[in-house]
Amino acid sequence: MYIGVLVELSNKNNPNILLLSHATMNLNKEKYATSILFEIFRRLGCNVKILFKEDLIIKDKSKDYVEWADVIYEDGGDTLSMINLWNSTGFSNLLSNADNKILCGLSAGAACWFSSFNSRKENFICEGKGLSLIDAYFVPHATQRDRISASLTHLKENGKVGIFIPNNCAIEIVNDKYKIIYDDFDFESVHYHAKYKYYENGCLISHDMDNFKNCKSLKKILINK
Repeated sequence: MYIGVLVELSNKNNPNILLLSHATMNLNKEKYATSILFEIFRRLGCNVKILFKEDLIIKDKSKDYVEWADVIYEDGGDTLSMINLWNSTGFSNLLSNADNKILCGLSAGAACWFSSFNSRKENFICEGKGLSLIDAYFVPHATQRDRISASLTHLKENGKVGIFIPNNCAIEIVNDKYKIIYDDFDFESVHYHAKYKYYENGCLISHDMDNFKNCKSLKKILINK
């Protein structure tokens, strides 16, 4: 369902999709993940290219692929290692300056666009610095107790608004507007809701983000809380 939304957002019948799986741990997993996504997008009528981690040292290729793309999709995995790779190769600058493109992904591929995020590193939940396209702290898989607990500690320290997105859920952000997309069409059966949380005068404030039909202002959440 989410992939269909990406195609719709492109406003093109045959959009150009650039697939990344830079958060995966090895080349075999990277090729496997992108091959599945390649077929899914291709069957939807998209033009698809893959930029592997090993390609990032080829500056012209990376630049050409990013400029070609209407949609840039990053898969899940180790967010911290992925960001380090992007920073070391300069790819982060290409993405940060990729105007008029849909930037999206799963798990690590969703977290990386925010100013900070939490990521599992071995047995620890760490805070990492993202590309800062959206000034918020992003929490994927917001059904895991250890992840939520660590996130609340991070929020106390960084003073940001945290966006908590559970599994089977996505957040769509277009300019200043956001909308929540649940995988289950029966909203009453959704057990874990998307939330935004922050600390005010030492107290945790938590709100549901249940606007799955209409778009709302993200700026109001991030500034006015």
